[in-house]
Amino acid sequence: MIEHAFAGIKYFEGQVIIEPQIPRSWRRLSFQQRFRDSWLSFTFQNSKLTLEADQDICVVVQENRIHLTAGRAVQVVLNPRF
Repeated sequence: MIEHAFAGIKYFEGQVIIEPQIPRSWRRLSFQQRFRDSWLSFTFQNSKLTLEADQDICVVVQENRIHLTAGRAVQVVLNPRF
């Protein structure tokens, strides 16, 4: 529930789409989720999202396509307008 409602994780037409709506009072939200054959790690903290996957995969964060390389964390600054 939290992953979908607050983290804004959606699966649409074979893509992972992330449009977070994290309450400002929350300091941190972290979880893992499986998408097809990949494990994805999400950490939302201080208006940033850190993503990591166990396989190469593309995700969409606030309308921006992000390529994740297996085992390498990527940090995205979140746009507060979303």
